[in-house]
Amino acid sequence: MDPRRRLCLITIAALTWAGCASNPVYLSKTFVHPQRVAVLPMSNETNDLDAAAYIRQLIFNRLNSRGIPLVPLAEVDAKLKVQGFTDGGQLRATTPQKLGEWIGADGLFYGTIEDFEYVNVGFLRSAKCQNSSASCECHHG
Repeated sequence: MDPRRRLCLITIAALTWAGCASNPVYLSKTFVHPQRVAVLPMSNETNDLDAAAYIRQLIFNRLNSRGIPLVPLAEVDAKLKVQGFTDGGQLRATTPQKLGEWIGADGLFYGTIEDFEYVNVGFLRSAKCQNSSASCECHHG
């Protein structure tokens, strides 16, 4: 067999074997899924004042759609306000353990928004027409 062909086959076999290796495990063997998760206010480092609330609601909706047991956002905000926290940037002043204790959640989801902007991806033109027997709505994108 040609040495180049042999080397190519060995390389392919090695890459195939490496691709079958098991993935590393990042969870502790004692990991327990949280019973209640709180989506905390995001720290906002952008110029958009609505970014933190918008992203927080998107995260809440996505986790909720996946069946994650969530603490309602209004409840989280009320319990944080009792402790004097009204903004996501203030959460660094305490520990996650304290936050979980105050809110009654054993899982916390929070983060920092560093960049946020709206992007136009096209336009929408709508035309409506009506006649005496039916109505229709036509959208052109």
